[in-house]
Formats: sequence, structure tokens, C-alpha cells
Amino acid sequence: HHFLQYAREDLPYAKERYRTECRRLYTVLEKRLTGRDFVAGEYSIADIAIVAWVYRHQRHEIDLAHYPQVRNWYERLLERSAVRRGFEVGRTLIEKGNFMSAEAQSTLFGVDAKE
Repeated sequence: HHFLQYAREDLPYAKERYRTECRRLYTVLEKRLTGRDFVAGEYSIADIAIVAWVYRHQRHEIDLAHYPQVRNWYERLLERSAVRRGFEVGRTLIEKGNFMSAEAQSTLFGVDAKE
């Protein structure tokens, strides 16, 4: 979602390139979850790592209705109290941040605000 959310200039090629890649990755996850409750068979660090990425599906411009296995898995994980608590910690950090500020751009992307 970098080119959709953070880029300081509109880059249509980059946006479409990564939209396509994002859809490909959701398709891979959809296939992996077919016939399984979790990515590695049992709940594991793989699920924890990937759910943080899928949590941003709206930023990726992905409708989970097109990926029913992913949607079901995602909803199951969000029902877990530890997952909800983890996202609550992250939510407070995100709400405090302005990722388009000069300081954030410099920290996140090594960009000098004067450029």
C-alpha cells in the first residue's frame, strides 16, 4: 500500500504493478487456506505474521469477498483475544502518528522533506 498511501507523487505504473502483485499474494493465501484452518496447519507464528498484512486489506484495495478462505481465516483470527489485544496496541501507535509528516517520511523512507 506504499504507493497508494504514502508516495508523494502519483505513480500509476507502480500502483498497478503492486495492485497486481497484491492480488496474486491474496490468491496464494486463498489456495493455501483451502482445506485448512491455519496457514501451517495449526495456529502458528505464520498466521500472526500474515494476519497483520491482511489487516490492511482495505489499504491494499482488496475486497475479502473475493477471497472467502482468507476472509474466514481472518475473521477467526480476529476473534482470538490475543490477536485483538495486539491490534489494540498497534492502533494506538497508528493514531498517534502522521505518516505523511516530514519526520515520518524521513524515518520511514529516508526521504528529506526538502527534496
